[in-house]
Amino acid sequence: MSSPLIQPEILTPAAPDVELHAALMLALRMLPPPTAEALRWSVIAETRRTPAALGVLAVARNEQRGIAAAAWGQLGSGNVAQVWPTQWLVESELSGCDPLMSALLAELPKRGMTFAQTLLPDVACRDAQTVLGAGFTHAADLTYLGADVDPRAKKHPEGSVRFVPYEADDRTSFAALVEGTYEGTLDCPALNGLRPALEVLDEYAEIGASGTSLWQRAVENDVAVGCLLLADHPSQNQVELVYMALLPHARGRGLGAELVRESLRIAAVLGRKRIVLAVDAANTPAAAQYEVAGFREWERRSAFVQDLRGPRADDEPRDNSRRSKPLQNAPDSAPHARRGKPTSFPRAES
Repeated sequence: MSSPLIQPEILTPAAPDVELHAALMLALRMLPPPTAEALRWSVIAETRRTPAALGVLAVARNEQRGIAAAAWGQLGSGNVAQVWPTQWLVESELSGCDPLMSALLAELPKRGMTFAQTLLPDVACRDAQTVLGAGFTHAADLTYLGADVDPRAKKHPEGSVRFVPYEADDRTSFAALVEGTYEGTLDCPALNGLRPALEVLDEYAEIGASGTSLWQRAVENDVAVGCLLLADHPSQNQVELVYMALLPHARGRGLGAELVRESLRIAAVLGRKRIVLAVDAANTPAAAQYEVAGFREWERRSAFVQDLRGPRADDEPRDNSRRSKPLQNAPDSAPHARRGKPTSFPRAES
């Protein structure tokens, strides 16, 4: 049964608390109730300090002016919005484009967002049909992997690669290195051409508690051949492999395994119990490499994205040095909200 609707609206931070709570709780309905409740209270508390923290909260009302449906867009770094698709209080019989998603996606660019993304259980779920109907593209199916950290593995492993820490005044050349690793990638190739590397790096820097302090260049014979970006999550006693990649000419020689070993070493030095990452399920070489290193699958999610800058002309060339990081959120307690769980999930190219 569908709920009669009044025109969708965007709630402001000045809306009554009871409406903000009701709308957020409905938008977060796919989460376990304790997780949704904690996230809701956190967002509202932050909104009281910083109104922009509310993001874009679109609602539709029933004839009694109650909240009948809600969709939420969280404003993130790198001009990326994390989207929570429309949830209805009563089962909706709407067909075609969801009006709340239309309102939400129209508002996000006004808040400076250029890219929207969401993680869902699979491409067949109802929420997937909602986002596809709203113009999202299915970018990839992500496999989430984790490995226990050997606390004894603190010694630099032998190999041909040495690691040089990232320096903030070298940001532009580091971004160029990252862009170079996108060429010929097997990991989420549908994301090529969407975002500049500098913008993606801004997003990466907000993951976890370590900023850029765990970013490194991989150097062979005094020449950079790849990069390794980690993020520390002390509250969860784990390290995240945010992004690792090699330039095309450096692939196929076992150097990727050296990057993985270095990530495990750093996690051991930090005293963390576990290291996590995500990889495109279609990237079988990388998945096999992680399995050899002791990583095991613990979840899968489907990633959906939308470029909010509008469609490109069919004949406009795509710049393959521009690429987007796939979704940044934990698939367990909070499937696609940074505030739900700080662990974000990367691509990796071996």
